[in-house]
Amino acid sequence: MSDNIIDAKDSFSYSEDKNGQMSMFSSAAENAGKLECVRVEYKENTQFLPKELFSGYDSICAITFSYNTNTLEWIMKLGYKEAKVILGATFLVDKDYKNTNELVDAMAASDAGKKSISGCSYLLDMMEKGLLSVRTSSTILDHRKIYILKADDGRSRVIITSANLSKSALVNPTQIEFYTYDETAGGYEFWLSRFDSAWDLAEPLPYESVMSNETSDPIKDNVILSNISKEPDKAIILKDTSTDDQIQVKRFVIEQSEQAQRYARLLKGSGKDISRKNGNIIYKPGILKVIEKNLRQEKIKKSTILETSESYPQLTFSQEGYQALLNGKVLDTSPTDEEVRQNIEHIFEVFDRFNEFVTDSVPDLQYTYFMLLNAMFVSPFNAPVRCASYMAEKSTSSLPLFLLISSESGNSGKTFMIKTILKMMTGINNLPAFSSVDFRKAEIINAQQSCKGIPVFVDEIDNRYLTSLSSVIKNSDRICEVVQNNTVPMIIFASNDVISPDEKLRKRMIFLRPDGVVPSTADQSMWDSVGMAERRNLGNAFYRRYLELMMHTVEDDFIDRLMYHNEDVPDDWYPDLMQVSSDCIIKIINDAGLQCPDYVRQLKWNEDYSTHAKGTYDKALKEIETLYQNNSKIFTVTKDTVRITLGNDARKQAKSLKSMLPAEILKHYSQGRDGTELVLDRNALKGQGYDFGKGLLSFFRRKR
Repeated sequence: MSDNIIDAKDSFSYSEDKNGQMSMFSSAAENAGKLECVRVEYKENTQFLPKELFSGYDSICAITFSYNTNTLEWIMKLGYKEAKVILGATFLVDKDYKNTNELVDAMAASDAGKKSISGCSYLLDMMEKGLLSVRTSSTILDHRKIYILKADDGRSRVIITSANLSKSALVNPTQIEFYTYDETAGGYEFWLSRFDSAWDLAEPLPYESVMSNETSDPIKDNVILSNISKEPDKAIILKDTSTDDQIQVKRFVIEQSEQAQRYARLLKGSGKDISRKNGNIIYKPGILKVIEKNLRQEKIKKSTILETSESYPQLTFSQEGYQALLNGKVLDTSPTDEEVRQNIEHIFEVFDRFNEFVTDSVPDLQYTYFMLLNAMFVSPFNAPVRCASYMAEKSTSSLPLFLLISSESGNSGKTFMIKTILKMMTGINNLPAFSSVDFRKAEIINAQQSCKGIPVFVDEIDNRYLTSLSSVIKNSDRICEVVQNNTVPMIIFASNDVISPDEKLRKRMIFLRPDGVVPSTADQSMWDSVGMAERRNLGNAFYRRYLELMMHTVEDDFIDRLMYHNEDVPDDWYPDLMQVSSDCIIKIINDAGLQCPDYVRQLKWNEDYSTHAKGTYDKALKEIETLYQNNSKIFTVTKDTVRITLGNDARKQAKSLKSMLPAEILKHYSQGRDGTELVLDRNALKGQGYDFGKGLLSFFRRKR
């Protein structure tokens, strides 16, 4: 057995119950916490082409933690007469709620496996002929990657590796993995027994189920429920999997949470039909009646909205990165020059409309909304480049997955502009602004997984709502690059309340502060109608031209560079898609023979969007300037400092200033019972063009 190989951290502890059945988790007290380890000894190393490593055998038994269908098809085409595959964990779902019905996970896993396999005709053909059997590890988290090969002449090879069934790991390796193999008879028997145990615990995906059309009846559609309904008088027994380790890992693996939540609703009230015995979870026959009752209620509740329901638009890119697909259909990224020109003129009209009904600084407002447009336009590329940057060990902080736009006034045009930009990106009018009341943490996570590319907009959030999402925002890498999910959309929040988000959150999202409001004398309803008419006239020709230019730039200069030429990338380099995007916008406008307005300019991550970008703290300095002009008595000026004392009625403003000012300007901040004090570095203020005079006629003076 010296050639048998296993990585201890990927192991499970096995034991037999009183009936002689293998259990994935040891129930014996003396084995608690122990890992099953197989001693190995180094023999030699060699090199194989991926095809050579897996070819020359007649059967394969495989366990993979995650996979893609193309690689599964590739390996099946190597000539196997029989194949068994366990999909280990891709379909395990994230649970932010305490789910007492473990059957939810199993049912969601079954649905996901069915959907994936049904899209590949070659795999379906193998299943129909009985050459391929697929199961999903729905109740056990199986993190192993094991490939057990056997030839008719008795030869065997067991490959124990860190490589999943993915293109980058096996077909065209672009990442470091370990590959070990065992060709002994004892090794084959050992690993085959482990595979057989996992196979017995996994849920089957029969060909008939995969090929069946989806209906509105989950009992017929779902393999597990369908099997239960065939013998309604029998109870189901599932192994208890509620271990701390499993729950911890499940948070990182999310794919079908929407389906899982539906099954959770269907199982609501089934607690009396669930019991535990000897570590197993037993579902009593009455569970089908509970599901049928909840299904009837769900149909009644949704009957009024089913006719108008529509999937949120999905923007994805082809594997090569040079084609854009909207809802699975290839986009025409070569609109005519006239279409593009007309589209740009409409966009300019939208921005010019602010001159007619907004007070305060219209140029600043237009510039802020151009920053918003640029960030939303480029957002579908953030996730792909984050995934590549992660593989190349480069920073991903310049590729945010969240954006917050906030103003103290509810009439600055935030919602209108976000919906307008979404129309420009999709050509679809009136995409929804989701309510923060209904769109909580679970829905945000689900949107990150089920929506693709197109930003998702959540309106009217408050501080409490943002705080509840802090873990999701801070751990955005776990939803994107760690699991290599390159379709994660940007989540956009709008608020009239959150004007000073925590710096730890601001480091992970874009924060924009538009100034300017609609005066009370304006006819708000009239301007709403005008705005909707403007949006209705906008097409997506400009954005289609933008995608054509950006796809080639991102694929060639970023993804390809990071993945295949990382050795040539300087240590201090990071991807600045904001600059590339704004340059692309400027080029399209110039190529159309039009002049860029003042608010259309080159934007850079560090200078315009980062935590302490100059544009952000310029707003804070202008705010301080206005404070001085209106109430100089709260300022105390010395040779080196400027001290501002604000009363309790200005706590919110003080916190906002603190969040926007960089450390070199804000030397001290304290909040007490009587008010708030900010101490600024006067020399640093001078460096930004702001200074104080002296004597009785002193005033806050800014260089123009």
